[in-house]
Amino acid sequence: MLSEELSVDIIKNFIDMSIPFKDRTAIVTDLKPEYDKIMRELNFVHQHCTFHLEKNIKNHIKSKINEDMHKYRLELKNTHPEYSDYELDEIINEEKKEVKEEIWEYIAEFMELFKQDTLNDAIDYVNFLKEEIKYYPQHLSDYLKKNFFPEYRKFLRFLEEDYKEKLESTNNKLENFNGNTMPKYEKKSYRTKRGLWSALMHKKDGWIKRRNEDLTN
Repeated sequence: MLSEELSVDIIKNFIDMSIPFKDRTAIVTDLKPEYDKIMRELNFVHQHCTFHLEKNIKNHIKSKINEDMHKYRLELKNTHPEYSDYELDEIINEEKKEVKEEIWEYIAEFMELFKQDTLNDAIDYVNFLKEEIKYYPQHLSDYLKKNFFPEYRKFLRFLEEDYKEKLESTNNKLENFNGNTMPKYEKKSYRTKRGLWSALMHKKDGWIKRRNEDLTN
């Protein structure tokens, strides 16, 4: 089932073969846009993962903050040529820390949406957020307006009556299992056939070595 490339057909065929039609009710995926069409065609109710939403937001914001801090450093360097590189780094690091702390508080307020008890409560909270968005930091506001509000119901399937307490809001349990049982470098090695084969051979060699040591002892 391994492939050197990722395409819509490969994803669709893999899921189609892995999950029998009679078992298809609802599914939680990360936020790859290809999944929407695939899940519709395979007859799944599709829940978008809230863990990956938060992760994507933070990665996007970090990138934007770094861009802003780079520009700010250049401005300082031009307007204050007397500052050393060390002084500039100190100023930028302190500014970045304050900006991140402020935005992270707004992200935490946004993520409260997924702790609501009912679908109606969640929709009310979405409406509250739409009112509050004008006070949010610009980068976060832009991201939510573009990537979340137009399709927010896709993140709330787990609160719908038919799926409540049956469907998770996230696939983070699987992420946590893999994260806690397998180091990140090892997960990365499984992304190609060569990496997987190398990892399996390394495990085999280790097993044979331990086996021989046990027999010797």
